[in-house]
Amino acid sequence: MRRLAVFLIGVLAAAPALAQTVAGDRFTLNTGPCTLRSGTGNPPPALGKTCDVYLDVGSGSMWTRNAVSGWVLPGGIQGAGTTDRLVQWTGTGSVGDARIRMVGTPAVNMEVDPAGYFWLNPSTPTNIWLGGLTTPYVSPGYTYRTNLGSINNKWLTVHGAELWIETLVAQETAATMGGRLVVAPTTMLSRDLSSAWTAGTTNTIYVKHNTFNVGNVTGPVYGSTLLLESNGRFEMMLVDAQAQPTVTAQGDYAYTVWRNRDGSGADAWYAGDALVDQGVVGNGWLDIYSVRGARCHPSIPGTGPGTSPGYTGCAQYQAGPTIVGNVRVGETNNIYWDRWEPRWAIGDLAGLYGYGANTYGAVFGKPGGARVAIDSGGVTMYDGNNAVRMYATAAGAAAFAGEGSGITNINGGNIQTGTVAANKITAGNGGNYLRNGECRVNANDWVGGAADAGGAIASQAIAGWQLNGEVGTCQVIPNNVNAAVGSTLYAANVKTMPVAPGQRIEVSAYTGLHRVTSVSVYIQWMNASGGTISYDAGQYKFTCPAGNTGGTTLGNTGTGTGSGYCRTWAISAPAPGTATAAAFFIQGNIAAASPYIFFVRAYMGLANATQTEPSEWSPAGMTVIDGGMIATDAILARHILAGSITAPKISVTDLSAISANIGWITAGTINGVTINGTTINGGTVTGGSGTIVLDATGLHFNGNGGNSVIDLNGCRLEKTGSSASVYLPNCSLITEQNLSATAGVNTPSLNVTQHIYFPGMPQGSASPVYHNVSDNQLYRMSSSRRYKENIRPWTPSDPYAVLTLRPVLFDYIGSTAATASVQRDLLGFIAEDVAPIAPEAVVRDQNDQPDAIRDHALTVYLLAALRAMNERLSALEKQK
Repeated sequence: MRRLAVFLIGVLAAAPALAQTVAGDRFTLNTGPCTLRSGTGNPPPALGKTCDVYLDVGSGSMWTRNAVSGWVLPGGIQGAGTTDRLVQWTGTGSVGDARIRMVGTPAVNMEVDPAGYFWLNPSTPTNIWLGGLTTPYVSPGYTYRTNLGSINNKWLTVHGAELWIETLVAQETAATMGGRLVVAPTTMLSRDLSSAWTAGTTNTIYVKHNTFNVGNVTGPVYGSTLLLESNGRFEMMLVDAQAQPTVTAQGDYAYTVWRNRDGSGADAWYAGDALVDQGVVGNGWLDIYSVRGARCHPSIPGTGPGTSPGYTGCAQYQAGPTIVGNVRVGETNNIYWDRWEPRWAIGDLAGLYGYGANTYGAVFGKPGGARVAIDSGGVTMYDGNNAVRMYATAAGAAAFAGEGSGITNINGGNIQTGTVAANKITAGNGGNYLRNGECRVNANDWVGGAADAGGAIASQAIAGWQLNGEVGTCQVIPNNVNAAVGSTLYAANVKTMPVAPGQRIEVSAYTGLHRVTSVSVYIQWMNASGGTISYDAGQYKFTCPAGNTGGTTLGNTGTGTGSGYCRTWAISAPAPGTATAAAFFIQGNIAAASPYIFFVRAYMGLANATQTEPSEWSPAGMTVIDGGMIATDAILARHILAGSITAPKISVTDLSAISANIGWITAGTINGVTINGTTINGGTVTGGSGTIVLDATGLHFNGNGGNSVIDLNGCRLEKTGSSASVYLPNCSLITEQNLSATAGVNTPSLNVTQHIYFPGMPQGSASPVYHNVSDNQLYRMSSSRRYKENIRPWTPSDPYAVLTLRPVLFDYIGSTAATASVQRDLLGFIAEDVAPIAPEAVVRDQNDQPDAIRDHALTVYLLAALRAMNERLSALEKQK
C-alpha cells in the first residue's frame, strides 16, 4: 500500500496540535463522497467516484474525476517528474481549451488561449503575442495610470497599422521623423494581398474604410490613385470599381484595382498596411519628407536625375527636409499614376519648380505658371505665362512689370519707371537737411569767419580748389588776413534740423586747407528757445589733418593729405534731454596769415542707434509735387517749358521763356522775344525797330518782328519770325577743324533736315555716336567711370532667354538701288522681338514704340548667358 503523507494543522480545543502522519491510499474529505487518492501512472478509468482527486506520484500530475469525462486534467498540475521540467495546467473536453502552460525543455512558451492570446516566447524575446477576435483590446487596469515602457527603458520598435493617440509628442521631448509623412485620406488593408499578379488583369483588395473614388465605365474614368509604401516596397494602384462596395461579412470593403501602375512590380502587402488615397484630378495631398518625396522611390523606373515625369530631379536631387502641397493633374480619366504637381513647397526645393540641389525657400503656385518664389536671391512673382512680373532682391533692388511693356525699377533711393500718376508726390531721401551745402552760386545760409577777426563765407571758383564738374566751392575767409595764429576759422549753417531727445545726428564735409592745421565738424545742440546747449565733437569722428590741399577731386573717407578733398565727419552721442534742434558747425585752427578753409558737399542728417561710420553723401532737401505746385530747393533740367516763372532768384546757364518777371538774372545766355531793361552786363540794349550791340563778347542783333538777318557777302544767316531755328539757305557750313559744342544745360543743337556728309572722314578707334530718336540728338557713348553714376549690379531674370532671338536678313523700306549697299540685305534683329526679352537693349521713340537696338547692350545679355552656362558647367563638374 502506498503512503500518502498529509500534514494537518488544525485547532484542537484551545491549543494547536502537533503535526501527525496518516498512512493510507485514500483519504476522505469530511463525510465524502470526494476522496484524495495517490498512485503511480494514470488513474484507472473505473477507479474512484465523481469529484475524486488523484495524484500521480511518478510524474507529479494531478487528476480530477467528473461524471461526464471521467479522469481529466481540468487545470490540474502536470509535471515530468524531473527538476528541469516546468508545470503545465491544461484542460480538455467540456471544460474548454483555456489553459496556462509552460512547455518545452527548457520552457519556451507561456500561453493564455484561445479566448485571448498571451504568449511569451523566451527563445525569440522580441515577440509578445496578444490577440483573439473576441477580446480585441488590451487595456490597463485603471485609466490614465499605467505606462508602457519608461523614459530610460524604451521599447525598441513599435509596429502597427494605426496610431490613435491624443498627444503625439510630450511637451519636454523633441521628436524626429527620418522618413516621409503623407497627409491625405488614408485607410489600410484589412486582408493580406499577395504579390501574385497577371498583367492586363485586375485584383481585389479589402480595406477598412469605404472612402475611395470609384470610376465611370462609360468614360472610361478611373477612380482613386492609391499609393502603398513600406519597408522598401512601393506600388501605385488605380481603382477600377464602378460603384461603391457594400460591407462584407468580415466588416471590410472590397475594391477592384489595377496594380503595378508605377512599373516597379507588384509587391506582397499585409493586413494593416496603409493605403494613401491621392484621389482624382483636382484632389490634393501633403508630402512631408526628410530625404525624398513620394515620386522618387528608388524602385520606380526612371527616377534618376531629371528623368521623373513632371519633376526636374529625383534620387540625389529631390531631398528634404521639405513640405509639399501636391494636387493631381492631367487627363480627366485619371489613367496615369504620376500626374501630380506641387502647388506650394517649403524647405529644400531641390527637384521642385526647376530648382537644383540645396536651394532653400518657399514657392506658392503652379510650376511654369503663376507663382511666388522666395529664396536666397529674393522674392519673384511670375504670371500665368511664366513671365517675371515682380522681383525684389536681398540687396534691396526691385522691379515691377505691368501689363504693357513698361518696367518699374526700384534700387535703393532710385525709382525708374514710365509714368507716375498721383495726387501728391514727395521725392528725395530727406537725409541731408543742409541747404546750399556746396555753395553752388553763393554762400546763402552760411555764416562764419575768424573767431578773433570776424569774416565771411563766400562761394568761390578758384583754380586748383574747385571740384571737377562743380559750379562753386564754400570758402571761409577771415576779415583780417593776419588773424592770430592758433585762433580758429569756423562756419555754421543757419538751417537747423529738428531732433528729439536721444536721437543721434551725423555731420560731414569734404575739406581742403590753406594755412590751417586741421579741421573738424561738430553738432550744435539747441534748445526750444534757440539757445546753444553744447557742441558735440562726435562719439565717432574723423579730423582732417594739415597739408590736405583739396584740389579738384574727392578723397576717400578718412584719408589724410595729398589725396583730394578730405572728408571730416562726426556721429553724435544721443541728443540731450532738452535738445529740440541741431545745427552744422565746422572749425579749423589757423597756422599762418591768410588762412582759408575750402569745403564742399556738407551733410547733416539722422544717424541710427548703432551707426559708427558716415553715410554716403546726398543732395539736400525734399521735392513735393502737389497738384500744380512744385516745392523744392532747386530744379535742374535740360529744358523748362512754362507759361510764366515767378521767383526772387533764378540761377541758370540758359533761360528761354515767353515772359519772365525776374528780379535778378545770372546767366550765360538769355534768349527771349522781350527783355525788359536797358542794360545788360557787358553791353547795351537799345529800343526801337532793332538793336545791334557789338562788344567784347560778340555781335548781338535783334531785327523787326523777330526777323534777324546777317548777310555775309551773299550767304545769309537768317532767323525768321518765331521760328527757333537759324538757316543757312544756299550756303554750306564748312569748318577747317572740328564742329563742336560745349556740354551743359540747353546746349545749342545742330538740326539737319536732310543729310550730314563727312567726306574724307579719317579711320581710327573712337567712341561711337548714337542718334536718339526720342529727342533727335546725337550722343557719344562713353564707358569711363568718370561719366557714370548710380552704378549697380545687373542680372537678367532669365539669362538664357536672349539665346532664343532669331537673326534675320531684311531691307529698309524705301531703299533704292543707290542705297542698296547700306539699306538692303542687312543682317540683324527686329526691335519688337528683342524688347520683351532684352528691354534694356531697345531704343524707343517718342511714342514708346521699339525703334532701334543697342548692340552693346545686347552684348551684355550674351555675356550674362555665357556666365550662366559657365556656372552651370562648373556645378556639373563638381557633381562628377
